[in-house]
Amino acid sequence: EDDPAVRGVIATMLYEHGYDAEVVADANEAFSLCESSKFDLLLTDMVTPAFDGLQIAEAAVARQPQMSVLYMSGYMPRTLEHSLPAGAKFLPKPFTTLQLVAAVDEALDRSAA
Repeated sequence: EDDPAVRGVIATMLYEHGYDAEVVADANEAFSLCESSKFDLLLTDMVTPAFDGLQIAEAAVARQPQMSVLYMSGYMPRTLEHSLPAGAKFLPKPFTTLQLVAAVDEALDRSAA
């Protein structure tokens, strides 16, 4: 997510439901963090300034193949929509806290409680 306020709200939603989350400002920061820390899930917006969500996910998963990916977007060009990998998890914005938690649980292959 390229909007700092939205990133903060999403992080707060996750923290309040017991998730540990690392919040980064851009794809390069995410790639760097993937080199030094292990993650279970990447939550990425589909439309960001330098890279699209597919490019971010591809590079991050190349560094951590066990990592799941959850894509989100409030607006997604058709070219990206049709490029989502088969079985990709997608969360449309805007979303509620409960929708976010359910999507994260599903992406992590956990049952939403």
